[in-house]
Amino acid sequence: MAVKGVIVWLDEPFETEVIRELNAQSSKFSVQRRCADLAEARACVRAGIGSVVVARGGAPGLDRSVVDEFHEAGVFVLLVVDDPITAASIGEDARCDASSAEFVVDTLTMGIQNWMMGQESQVFSAPAETTDVVDYRGRLIAVWGTSGAPGRSTVALNLTHALALAGREVTLVDADAHAPSLAFMLGFDAPQSGLLEASNLRNQGELTRLALDDARLLVDEHFHLLSGLTRADKWRMLRAEVVADVLSELRKLGDVVVDLADGLADDDPSQLTFVPTPQDINRTVLEDADVVLIVARGDAIGLTRLTHTLYEAEEAGVRPDVLVVNRARSAGTGGSVSRPIDTVLASIAPVTPRVVIEDSTDVDEAVLSAATVMASGESKFGVGIAQIIDLIGTGQGESTPARRRSRRKSRRSGFKLFGRK
Repeated sequence: MAVKGVIVWLDEPFETEVIRELNAQSSKFSVQRRCADLAEARACVRAGIGSVVVARGGAPGLDRSVVDEFHEAGVFVLLVVDDPITAASIGEDARCDASSAEFVVDTLTMGIQNWMMGQESQVFSAPAETTDVVDYRGRLIAVWGTSGAPGRSTVALNLTHALALAGREVTLVDADAHAPSLAFMLGFDAPQSGLLEASNLRNQGELTRLALDDARLLVDEHFHLLSGLTRADKWRMLRAEVVADVLSELRKLGDVVVDLADGLADDDPSQLTFVPTPQDINRTVLEDADVVLIVARGDAIGLTRLTHTLYEAEEAGVRPDVLVVNRARSAGTGGSVSRPIDTVLASIAPVTPRVVIEDSTDVDEAVLSAATVMASGESKFGVGIAQIIDLIGTGQGESTPARRRSRRKSRRSGFKLFGRK
């Protein structure tokens, strides 16, 4: 193993003991910096000073987003915690207790070896505790679309309610970083963002089904809402990988419908540094989704934008399951709403199933009364939502099985090793 530069961020007097032990193993490790706080540790990682961080679990500001940042820089993270078995994980590569400096360095050595091999070492793993129970995972349905207010949120909202009325447990997630609006459309005074609250729980290693259930708003039977950002300028507080983890945990509670903004992140390999954008969430969710709906407005401008959006999706490897042409009007089409639209779509997306929804005042009335169209009974818009469900199914009696998980403990007490996801 080549000599690893180590950044140490612990408390005295134990920090001095660990550094002394690291220096005693100079053929493996070289202490590069002792850090007093998060800002100093971050600066060292960004400057490429070391490839290993040894930090105290629970240090001020140290959460999963920071560990993710260290991982992006190719840094191995070892946490020294009070109880390695019960302490919440924040995505670290390995953890141990502070029983002795020698033990910390031994754990670091074993952890790095495991990390370099890319798999768990059988030497340090106890027999797996297996279970025959497969975790339930609901479907992830992404509602994406063109710019120009085609009605993505309206479609996502009513699709969620229709699935709930069919008996499915469903959570609607407002992940539109540009114009989050679902809480207001449903009449909720949501001073806090449920999605941001769930993201903070994930960063603190406390993301559980119970905690997520508390973060959701109950809209109707089987129908919950995880509200979006309270202001669009807060998008920098959300990271795509964090949102992905939140959605993965939500799927254990039922189906998840995600309302996304328009656009995709620019995947330009020539960029020297990664600059986050609001569209990073879109790309991540669309890649993970079981069902992708693309919504466009049913007019000349909307269909032109749909052409660009489909090209963008193809470039990103996103394959839509249903095209939803919303707010279509019969004026100037000889009374037929779908025929001219079908003609256009046959040339740009001939094999993708599509639903044309005629413009209706029922939608405006529902929005003004802070309700869904599905709650008001029969309507043209409701017929369109029913057609979407016919295409994608209700998922009744179905689930996406999660990978079987097994908890592995080391043969030596006080040590627990994690493979990076």
